[in-house]
Amino acid sequence: MTLAVTRVLRCVAIVSLVMVAACGSPTSSGDDLVGDKSTKVVHYRSCSLIPNEMNWVGFDSCSEARSQGYWACLTCNACR
Repeated sequence: MTLAVTRVLRCVAIVSLVMVAACGSPTSSGDDLVGDKSTKVVHYRSCSLIPNEMNWVGFDSCSEARSQGYWACLTCNACR
């Protein structure tokens, strides 16, 4: 591989990661999705409205959160 091709591929990988971080991933892991037990709202861990750790519950997917009655956060748009 030439140096130019390597640089282009590296840029594509970085842009892809940035897009997933900005838009959220439909297959987010339980480390990324945190539910607030008291409000039944699911957030991304990076959300500014994330609850106190005592009220956290982790989810493996949005469908799991929805099946347990959790709603999407309107700030971070987790599971929307």
